[in-house]
Amino acid sequence: MTYVQAAGAGALAIAMMSAPAAVLPVTPTNVTSPAWVLTASGASAYQAALDAIIAAQQQIIETNSAYPWATAFDKTLLPGYVQGSALMQLYFNMGQLNLSNGFDQGADKFVYLWNAPAAEPLNFLNDPNPDTQYYFNSLGDETKVITIYPKSGTEDLSFTAMSGTGTPSGFTSLHAYDLRQFTPNSDGSYTVYVSPTEHAGNWVNSAGAETLAIRNSIGDWGMPHATLNFAVENQPGFVLPVLSADQISSMLSNVATDLPGANASSLLFGVQQATNTLPPNFITPIRGTTEASPGGPLLPGQFGSGVHFNLEPDQALVLKVPVLDAPYGSISIDDAWTTGAPAALAQSSLNNTQAFHGSDGFVYYVVSSKDPGVANWLDSGDLRDGLAVLRWQGVTGTVPTAMPTAQVVDIADVRDYLPADMPLVTAAERAADLQERMLEYFYVQHQDYDSGWITAHLEYDQIKAAVGAEQFNEIFGAQQDVPSILERLISPELGPDTSSVLQAVLADPAGGMAALINNLPLLVKDVTLPMILAVLRTDIFLGQTIQEVSHAFQTGDLSDVFTDRFSALQTLIEQTLTDPATSIASGFLNARDDLGVSLLHSDTYTLGAGDFASAWSELSAYSQTASDMLSAGFGYLTDLG
Repeated sequence: MTYVQAAGAGALAIAMMSAPAAVLPVTPTNVTSPAWVLTASGASAYQAALDAIIAAQQQIIETNSAYPWATAFDKTLLPGYVQGSALMQLYFNMGQLNLSNGFDQGADKFVYLWNAPAAEPLNFLNDPNPDTQYYFNSLGDETKVITIYPKSGTEDLSFTAMSGTGTPSGFTSLHAYDLRQFTPNSDGSYTVYVSPTEHAGNWVNSAGAETLAIRNSIGDWGMPHATLNFAVENQPGFVLPVLSADQISSMLSNVATDLPGANASSLLFGVQQATNTLPPNFITPIRGTTEASPGGPLLPGQFGSGVHFNLEPDQALVLKVPVLDAPYGSISIDDAWTTGAPAALAQSSLNNTQAFHGSDGFVYYVVSSKDPGVANWLDSGDLRDGLAVLRWQGVTGTVPTAMPTAQVVDIADVRDYLPADMPLVTAAERAADLQERMLEYFYVQHQDYDSGWITAHLEYDQIKAAVGAEQFNEIFGAQQDVPSILERLISPELGPDTSSVLQAVLADPAGGMAALINNLPLLVKDVTLPMILAVLRTDIFLGQTIQEVSHAFQTGDLSDVFTDRFSALQTLIEQTLTDPATSIASGFLNARDDLGVSLLHSDTYTLGAGDFASAWSELSAYSQTASDMLSAGFGYLTDLG
């Protein structure tokens, strides 16, 4: 789905919903029963909060449409923007809920953990970086323990303690750390402690902070990257996230209340104003982001540059950018509202491992909506005007004095403005590159699926069921054009090329074996996590059924019980067998794709004794986590009994 199609669908959805004229504070329903009680009675207790969210979204559309820099095209994107804004606020509220209830901190991850593979994920706001796995963990007085397994795909891993919760005022960076500052354990892993008082070992100072932002910035998407496990000292290893009606109602009410303030904050409006008021087709000097940006979850020590482009369909913007001495650098495309452009199915971003570097000390990028047939093309898609964000992390030495430049040219003449050594790319090569990009993008995402993935889905299930799937998607948005399990199974373009995988392994059998060993923990998780999720979904279904039937017998109202439970059972069966994101079949397909990606990189692996030890360590830790999750589900049913 294109930007324009998504905007039109969002506009239609919002127009079809009735809403009050003004945003009013909503008091959460004073109930302590599970969420299913309200669902069974028609979800009427949630409707006031949902109507308030819709009203806030409509008000934001009116407010932002009046910005002097908002073009007619920008306004067509606003329905999608307000859906993304609401989802972002729901995410921040879920993070605070997770902290308050001892739920898994690994669930606090962007991009949203409930996206399905082989489709463009739900994008989020504030100039997201497709290379970076973001966590925004809510902080309290507890000591958090983060175990990190470093891998070669990660170029930079940083921790920033910030004031603010993102609901709605945004963040202010207080203390920043990089993994390179810390001391590894004997097995090569790292243990990092996050607390407001000094802690022995690798310590992140969270004094005065309410949120910890973690950026795991990845270079080569086809290589394993650092993975993180979260725990809180003196708390159970896994708590089944069974949400009450109070909790769901409170989160929805908070979203309605927070939306206008978030829209007006430095996190959103500040960045939008600063970038959209730049001259058209202009690139800023390279500066530290904390001094150049109006606010947000900034990374101290990061350098950046911004581009505002406004192009006709047959025009391109050629950017000439000096090379900085940094382990990580990238460029990515956003729309005017700082929503990330499609990055999984289109080449709207490039990092320092993906881009071609010229022999003259510069990197040349070409921004256009049509493929110019050269390397370093950034696909702007349907965006007539938009933003490009350049980032560098871990910069050493001085920033080059040479200024970056931007020049508008005809697409047909692009090659005249590029160095002679810029590689050409045929249509067939581009198609192959995009297929590889898609598989590698989700290979990156799958590596972070763990107990947090389970928690996020269980929470998402309950909220969506409580308010109704159709209404939830209209308000918060939904992932578009998701292939079915069957389509992924039979469509060659949605999986790795078998002949290419075989050739890579035959060319380097030892490297292929090393790739398999290094990725074995990932493949095990790919297959077993959907199975565990199915078990825990069944546990919650059984628990809700027990409570609902018991409640119905007590009240004498059996009219809707069996209809409601049969509908819930149908959903459970579909989730287990055919859901593109979480079914057991999807897990096997994810393992197929991830194995293919790893074997295609056989020539980058060398097998050592440490590989076996590392794989065994990760598998052992995961085995304990899996046991804890299954025990939590059994314990939930036992407590009900």
